[in-house]
Amino acid sequence: MSLTPPVVMFPACEPLGSCVVALGVFDGVHLGHRRLLDQARAEAMARDALTVALTFDRDPDEVLHPDAEVARLLEPGERFSRLHACGADVVVVVEFNDATARMSPESFLDSVLQRCCEPIAVHVGHGFRFGSSGSGDVRTLVRWGTERGVQVREHPLLRVRGDIVSSTRIRTLIATGAVEQAAELLTAPHRITGTVVEGRRKGAELGFPTANVRPPRRMAVPADGVYAGRAFVSDGSAWPAAIFVGAPPTFPATQHLIEAHLIGFTGDLYGRSVTVEFNSRLRDLKVFRSSADLSEAIRDDVARVLQRLAAPMPPDLPPALIDIVDD
Repeated sequence: MSLTPPVVMFPACEPLGSCVVALGVFDGVHLGHRRLLDQARAEAMARDALTVALTFDRDPDEVLHPDAEVARLLEPGERFSRLHACGADVVVVVEFNDATARMSPESFLDSVLQRCCEPIAVHVGHGFRFGSSGSGDVRTLVRWGTERGVQVREHPLLRVRGDIVSSTRIRTLIATGAVEQAAELLTAPHRITGTVVEGRRKGAELGFPTANVRPPRRMAVPADGVYAGRAFVSDGSAWPAAIFVGAPPTFPATQHLIEAHLIGFTGDLYGRSVTVEFNSRLRDLKVFRSSADLSEAIRDDVARVLQRLAAPMPPDLPPALIDIVDD
């Protein structure tokens, strides 16, 4: 994994000096995470210290429960970038492997946390657990901190509309297609990034070439259906997009993919990075009696996307056929 400051890999990083540490996995960097980081940063500024986000290179469940296939809300690099953007002066990344999983809570605090910096305070969410078999909790942190003069701040979990904001809740919303509600908790629409490759060109036969997306492994993918969104190209351009998730019922032999229709795009994207963003759900997938009916439905989808995004209708609609896959 290639990292650049202010993101550093433990133990390669130099000791950081006096720090206020926000500790967690932070998948999604959602509203609750941002609130915790805000409070850690406020204390750090008041005490003339660095704000450090201490996190892991992957969700610990990927190591502890490898068959569970826990869906990621963010790829690691994007997660680290967002932590920095949300107030962390430095993001310290700890490799989570079998050895890390076997560490006692005290060993983790002594050999990782205190080795990378001089913590004056540690901020965690309510119910935070760490160490071998989750044997460490906030009380463990408090005992450790009391012995070393480190203050521990436990933050209540944030609630929105009566429900706790958590990565698990957001994964469930995305898995059921509720991408607008997920975006509210993430503070941004859910995105999937990949590389453009040659596609099947089935959409071109309908007059509406589509973007076939094979999402990265473990990435959270919305429920089957049609979505309004945007596609971001590596040159910085953004395009409104009608996004189709699932194996098209009209073509049952087709592989289960994400198909993104870039509205108004012309040019060659093969080999370049593209990010697909899910803004809102339009409809379920359904079987059409003919290709003409399917083509007309896609035309309606395009119009609804432009309406949802308040985007102007381009003079012509020759979108590209692209496949996005994980390298």
